[in-house]
Amino acid sequence: DYRGKANTTSTGAPCQRWDSQMPHQHSFLPEKYECKDLRENYCRNPDGSEAPWCFTTLPNLRVAFCFQIKRCADDVEVEDCYYGNGEEYQGTVSKTRKGITCQKWSEQSPHKPQSFPTIFPTMRLEENYCRNPDNDSHGPWCYTMDPRTQFDYCAIEPCAGDKKPSILLNPDNVVFDHCGRRDERLYSGRSRIIGGHVGNSP
Repeated sequence: DYRGKANTTSTGAPCQRWDSQMPHQHSFLPEKYECKDLRENYCRNPDGSEAPWCFTTLPNLRVAFCFQIKRCADDVEVEDCYYGNGEEYQGTVSKTRKGITCQKWSEQSPHKPQSFPTIFPTMRLEENYCRNPDNDSHGPWCYTMDPRTQFDYCAIEPCAGDKKPSILLNPDNVVFDHCGRRDERLYSGRSRIIGGHVGNSP
């Protein structure tokens, strides 16, 4: 619900006016979204994306986020912490950063998950606890009980120092018998797909 006057994206691209169709045509007209305050060319978030955004005045760049806008404090109190991206988080937090209750991983309503306990057995997708089975860079998340919000990130923050603890008790004293050449393999990114399109949390 950002209502400030930032009018450039995080990469410095100027924003296009919301009441203009040049250079990009769109359906986010101020008169159709009166409660979203689509004034001038200010960064806004009329569709519940992960951050304020805008159409840009650059013909080759249709939309970009305004990540330079500082996020307000989360709506609910943080209950736990995670290391790295939280892929190994095994806690019991079951509410999102907006206070929405998480949907059970085994349920099919109100949303049909693409991440199932049987697909990711090592991730312990138990009950409706927040997890990160696809190693999302934003941390643990869950499908929600809000029909309008398929998924959201959880009320969990990176642990102090945000440094993943070593699985070796004394890593400095480890001696390797052999050396090896790094295998440069292509990384295949994974995304939560919604209706054929990559989904955004609010």
